[in-house]
Amino acid sequence: MTMTTLPEITWPWQSITDMVDTLRPGTITAIIADTGFGKTTIIEQCAQHWANLGIRTRIAGTELRSTELLSRMAARTLHFSLADVLRNRWS
Repeated sequence: MTMTTLPEITWPWQSITDMVDTLRPGTITAIIADTGFGKTTIIEQCAQHWANLGIRTRIAGTELRSTELLSRMAARTLHFSLADVLRNRWS
């Protein structure tokens, strides 16, 4: 039997990685807090960070539809206002 070293998945912020360590591939991690505490914003930033590292990520949320989450991420990535993205104004 050979041992395979799994890659470490860092958080977008070194201080968080230092505090809670890295994530492991194939695991489930929950971000839990009351409404309005920034869970969606944190997850969006994590997903972008991991995508930049080439790491496939799945987000399962209960507060936003997937289209709204993707619109928020597109607005942030492309430097558009969310209102413009939601109104399909891309210029």
